[in-house]
Amino acid sequence: MRSAPGCRNKGLAAYVNVDRDSASRLGISMSDVDNALYNAFGQRLISTIYTQSNQYRVVLEHDTREATAAAACR
Repeated sequence: MRSAPGCRNKGLAAYVNVDRDSASRLGISMSDVDNALYNAFGQRLISTIYTQSNQYRVVLEHDTREATAAAACR
């Protein structure tokens, strides 16, 4: 694997700076920011579908066609 900025052996890393004063003025808490980032980049389990012999976990996934780079978060 080629060495690239933000690239590690275990995946990509990104650092997010939040203007807390502006977020607070807009009624956005840090918990809201954390949840939005986790929904977009984590594996949020939103449901489980049960059948007679199996269960299937439903994972929320963001549309990767919308933004494919960390620059899109700016």
